[in-house]
Amino acid sequence: MKVKLVVTHPRQDSLTFAVMNRFIEGMQENSHEIDILDLYHDGFDPLYRVEDERDWQNPDKQHAPVIRKELDRVLAADAIVFVFPIWWYNVPSMLKAYLDKVWNMGLLNKANSKKALWIALAGGQRLHSINTTITT
Repeated sequence: MKVKLVVTHPRQDSLTFAVMNRFIEGMQENSHEIDILDLYHDGFDPLYRVEDERDWQNPDKQHAPVIRKELDRVLAADAIVFVFPIWWYNVPSMLKAYLDKVWNMGLLNKANSKKALWIALAGGQRLHSINTTITT
């Protein structure tokens, strides 16, 4: 199986990357092919411009070359996996931009039978109790 993996985190020493790396190991142990897009380190441009909105209702519209390349990568895969942290109860803005720019009407009409896996990671600092003494 060919898997398109999209990872979203600015730090490569994060839990997100540790989970992604373990996922990739498991996929490779089972002879699956992985196509990785690291939104931060591969130079994905999150800005949504006028060019990205032209003729947006036409499922056969002509996409910018960088978006067309990404559409082709998604269409070539049997499944897509997203690995990302949950920030403020949502996906990171970089992933939101990717979804807005790439997963548009044209792609959704062609990729509606793709399998998808969302690996959303949440965590935080361990809270320590604070002992205070009030004196009068």
